[in-house]
Amino acid sequence: MFKKPNRAKNIRQPVIANTPLKSKADKKKTKKSLGLSFDQQDEDDSGEVFQVKKSKASRKMATERKLHLPESSGLTANTQEMPSTYNDDYLASLRASTPALPTSLKHTMTTTTDDDDSALLAEKFPKTMNARLGGVAIPDSNAIHAAKKKRELLRQGVVMVDNEQDFIDVEATTGSRLVREEDDVGDDGEGEFEQYVGQQITLDKDEAKKQEQAQRQDAQDMILDAQEDDDSDSDDQMDRWERDLIKHGGVRAKYEEQVVDPYATPRGYKPALVPDASPLPSLDDVLKRLDLLSTDITYSMRQYESQLSDAQKGMLDLKIPLLEQLENETHDIIAAKQQIVQDRRWLDDMDLLLSFASVPGHLLETDEDVTMDEFGRTPESKFSETSRNRRQGERQDRLQKHSGWTDEADAKETAYWSDDELQGGWLEKKDQKLDDIEGPKLDALLEDVGDEFRTLEAVKSYFEAWKTEFYEDYKNAFGSLSLPAAFEFYVRCELVTWDPFSNPLEFDAMKWHATLSSYGIVDGLEGHEDADIELLNKVVEKVVLKRIKNLLDTMNPVSSQETRYAVHAVEQVSYYVEKHEHPFQDLMIQVEKMIEKPLLRYAALTESATLLANEPHSNKQQFIWRQLKYLKNLALWRRYIPKDSLLSLGRLIVHRIVMPLLRPHVIPGDTDLENEALALCARLE
Repeated sequence: MFKKPNRAKNIRQPVIANTPLKSKADKKKTKKSLGLSFDQQDEDDSGEVFQVKKSKASRKMATERKLHLPESSGLTANTQEMPSTYNDDYLASLRASTPALPTSLKHTMTTTTDDDDSALLAEKFPKTMNARLGGVAIPDSNAIHAAKKKRELLRQGVVMVDNEQDFIDVEATTGSRLVREEDDVGDDGEGEFEQYVGQQITLDKDEAKKQEQAQRQDAQDMILDAQEDDDSDSDDQMDRWERDLIKHGGVRAKYEEQVVDPYATPRGYKPALVPDASPLPSLDDVLKRLDLLSTDITYSMRQYESQLSDAQKGMLDLKIPLLEQLENETHDIIAAKQQIVQDRRWLDDMDLLLSFASVPGHLLETDEDVTMDEFGRTPESKFSETSRNRRQGERQDRLQKHSGWTDEADAKETAYWSDDELQGGWLEKKDQKLDDIEGPKLDALLEDVGDEFRTLEAVKSYFEAWKTEFYEDYKNAFGSLSLPAAFEFYVRCELVTWDPFSNPLEFDAMKWHATLSSYGIVDGLEGHEDADIELLNKVVEKVVLKRIKNLLDTMNPVSSQETRYAVHAVEQVSYYVEKHEHPFQDLMIQVEKMIEKPLLRYAALTESATLLANEPHSNKQQFIWRQLKYLKNLALWRRYIPKDSLLSLGRLIVHRIVMPLLRPHVIPGDTDLENEALALCARLE
């Protein structure tokens, strides 16, 4: 930032004492000075002149120069006193009498006229060549040592006094010279230091303070000058850069953002068209019309809200628990037959299995077989010889009563017989109980219900009136969503004694189906049936499908007749509920569990059974054919049970129930049984 000032040359000047010599007595009376001064003009005549002490080598070189001065030199030592002042005439005479070269070098030039290079070097660098001895071309060690010492003193800032009498410095001011790179290397900033510190050491406080203030002022002036020069340079460069851009066309027009007035009219604004004034109705007419509308709406809403509350809260909350009791009673009657048939088939199969294999006793006995009665007696084992003989006799009696059957000709058909007929008038008792539920008990349930809510047709008429007369209110109140819940009670009353596995019925032949199929269809009106077109589907999903699922545990999976009836009922459900929907898939899962439950019980026995040595082959055939009956019935479910689940049930029968009892490599008859089982299982794929 600061400009580097010119370094002052340390030019040696001859110092000549102007003060005459005094005696020793006068020297003792000389008053001591407190300060040192390098300027002779500012000091009194009585003061001493400060002279720099020269080193020993420097004094020796000066002596040698005086000794070797040539005798022919026309210059004589100037021993006269120098005047205290200089004028123009005196300076002109000095310039005329000053030689171009020092006296010591002139002799060298005259003696060695043939050495042009040495003369040229001496002319260009006289100070350096002064260190040479007279008549010697190459400096010796003393000259080299003197030159080094002089350079060291110059670096330390000591002012050298030239003792040569023939050299007079004509210029009073220091000049500048070209700064070379080698000069900057040895520069330690002496010139700058002298410029700020000063060349005099002042012991007077006031004078030192003035010098310090002057130095600070000079430093501030230099800083301001440097800043002004820097600013002027940067301004000049910026102006030159702008002129170049303008000259070469590189200046873009400054984009000025348009100021938008928020209160100004927008561009493209079109005023709104003001309609023509129309007469306003009177306040009384408007109030009367609103009163009529509100009255009609309030009346209709209250009417149908009361009807719905009576139908759903007042009556249904009380009647549905009673209806569930009737449904549970019907379920127990139907399930009683299934339990009797299932236990009888289990005991007959165990009699056949124990005739050709041994089974661990803990797998046969149940908790009921070891329970003692009130007198502490244990009932007779169901697998005792007496019980086995009694069951065989009862089975033969049932076979003889069954028309078209013989003892030996139809052994395979006998094994496939489900044997689900009950004796002793049990079927008549069952029908009587179901008729009692459907007749007197159901009438007693609806005895205190008015005629307007007693039947499904009466409730349907109210909803149809609401829909046809106040369709917007019906639509906004989501009346279609409440229909399945409102009709559910009456459909369940009609199906309270329905057994889908022994009394198959078509859905469209039922009374509730005929009543609800015409709901929402009114002659002359179109579009009102759109929201209620799914009514039958919702009723089947909510009522009929749930009823079939609750009765699955009463089905006999071995009976081909009941299996066909069950498949027929599921097929009718699929007409109203899609197979991929969750309710239908849940129904199929329950069917799989119902079929798998007895099979797992048989698999646990056959896997732990041990075949006897002298096994009766006929009993083994009967047992295996009775188990293959499950495979034949599984084929009827192929359209509804997933294929993977169906194959899993088939492998359970073949690999865990049938195969552990066969030895085809030992008994030839077992090969036929194995092939038959594999063929039935392949039909499931």
